[in-house]
Amino acid sequence: MVDTIGVRPTAISHELNSPLRLLLLPLVVGAVLAVGHRSAELPRNQGHLFSGSGNCAACHTPDPADPAALRGQNRGDVSPPTFWRSTMMANAAKDPLWQAKVSAEVAANPGLAEAIEDKCTTCHAPMGRLEAREAGGTWYSMDDMRSDPLALDGVSCTVCHQIKPDNLGQEVSFSGGFEVSHDQTIYGPYTDPIGWPMLAMSGYEPVYGEHINSSALCATCHTLFTNSVDETGAVTGRLPEQTPYLEWLNSIFPAADIQCQTCHMPVEPVPVPIANTPRGLDAREPFYRHEFVGGNAYMLTMLRDNAEALGVAAEAVHFDSTIARTRRVLASAATVEATPLWDGDTLTVGVSVQNWSGHKLPTGYPSRRMWLEVKLTDVSGSTVFHSGAWSPETGQLDARPASFSPHLEVIRSGADAQVYQSILGTPEGDPTHGLLRASRYLKDNRIPPQGWVSSGPRAGDTPVIGAAGADPDFNRQGGIEGTGADRVTYRIGATDQAHLLEVRLLYQSVSPRYAEDLLSNQTDEVDRFRAMYAAVPNAPEVMAETVLEIGASVAIETEARRPNRNTLTAYPNPTAAGVSFVQTSGARDAEPAVLSLGVYDILGRRIRTLTAKYWDLRTGSGQPVAPGLYFVVDESTGAPGASVAVSVSR
Repeated sequence: MVDTIGVRPTAISHELNSPLRLLLLPLVVGAVLAVGHRSAELPRNQGHLFSGSGNCAACHTPDPADPAALRGQNRGDVSPPTFWRSTMMANAAKDPLWQAKVSAEVAANPGLAEAIEDKCTTCHAPMGRLEAREAGGTWYSMDDMRSDPLALDGVSCTVCHQIKPDNLGQEVSFSGGFEVSHDQTIYGPYTDPIGWPMLAMSGYEPVYGEHINSSALCATCHTLFTNSVDETGAVTGRLPEQTPYLEWLNSIFPAADIQCQTCHMPVEPVPVPIANTPRGLDAREPFYRHEFVGGNAYMLTMLRDNAEALGVAAEAVHFDSTIARTRRVLASAATVEATPLWDGDTLTVGVSVQNWSGHKLPTGYPSRRMWLEVKLTDVSGSTVFHSGAWSPETGQLDARPASFSPHLEVIRSGADAQVYQSILGTPEGDPTHGLLRASRYLKDNRIPPQGWVSSGPRAGDTPVIGAAGADPDFNRQGGIEGTGADRVTYRIGATDQAHLLEVRLLYQSVSPRYAEDLLSNQTDEVDRFRAMYAAVPNAPEVMAETVLEIGASVAIETEARRPNRNTLTAYPNPTAAGVSFVQTSGARDAEPAVLSLGVYDILGRRIRTLTAKYWDLRTGSGQPVAPGLYFVVDESTGAPGASVAVSVSR
């Protein structure tokens, strides 16, 4: 299991222990205390390689003596520690689901306890593990982590900003194979940094590092391969547990220079002084907000509601803000469209799901799932058809197959639902949630990003598996791969009269079946998670929805008569400063001579007409654009075409 160590055994610089640092350390500690937190303090511990986030916060949070530093467009606190402290990255080691899962894997494979715990702490508690390795340790345990403040600081400042560029993007860098500098070099996105204050205060020297803005940096922990073992503990193979970076490689986004950071670290609309020491620093741009949000609002809620028990260093207001940003990201990741057509007493509804993200949806760890809820009611309010219905108490689908939901092209019964997920399988072909027992995937119909093709880069590690591979409407149009979309046909027996059609795309980061399997174990960590899980309803998040009033005998063009559909992609999305657009033609047509993009607010009012592929949110009619959801429609041909939802944040 332990096949990658992130630090080479070279000499360690002891500059951190210099007399100058020891003299100035009380000033750093005093500045941190002045910040003040009602929640647990950010740690100020110091190791040979790493420093606690509290030491970084001393200079990189707002200070009354320098009112401009770390304040954004609306004079609010936009400092990295403020955004980061309530993220899953900051709380990676404290995540109660992760701790429970590790304990369950150890209980099932006691002979591999050392390998499992050392592997899992590589990316969830990197500072503690690597400090232990530097001290001569051969493995790092969960018990070691729980008593180590640096380990409990999660994926902290001096982890990401010390990663060297040498092996990024290479196979050896994946699964936590990042290399950390031993000379206390801090890589940042700005050229010509003023280095002496950081060097004097901490012993770290800031330098420009182009790689800090690359997806390959994130890939070191978010591309993870795990070993499969048999019942004796012998390694039987290797499984791609999560591969968003490899999915991104096989998409339209690298060519457009849309990196992970583009969406997960949006740019502040105005330049920002990046430190409060020395006073009066010039503002830098672009200033990257360390939001680091994905789709895991559920676990963020659990961390917020159990903050004291878990020892998190963030207040409820921090988590509430991060949860709100998470939901905005989810709302920007996909759209749904519904096309109804009456045929006698049968209503045919084509539902299309478009993936706008740079990786599969849902992405990452295989506890996650997404599904379509399609509901039809008549004029009396009675339900005529309901696919994808779920229980508010458990978050479980009402229609629950014995093993897992197959991928479907046509749905005729409310007992069936289209569920997008990856399902692990044992060598015998049985579904499993045990990572070490899994040797393959039985199903993977997660929607690929636009541009993904089966002959593309690393497609062998990110394949479509199961019935979706033969579905002509799954990531295909006219036999051509790469749409990043799926189309499902619903055939509903109903009287030809007025109806209300509701279509929702729903998401869960922890599927109830995954939770049930985990909770069948008996460990202290599982018992703790059981109580927390029972207290936080596992309701799905709504990623996208559309509601249509369907009249009798609606006239809708058939699919055969509809032209090949173009796509419109926006990045970064969500955004607070500006957004760029990429047009992709499914028919490979040339771009129109005149570009015209109509921008509409959520009430359907046109607020802009764009004639360029960039929308500057800070200008236009002399007024900044208000936060909210906007719809951008390609009207270059004179008729509405491809569209994209853009989430504008503050």
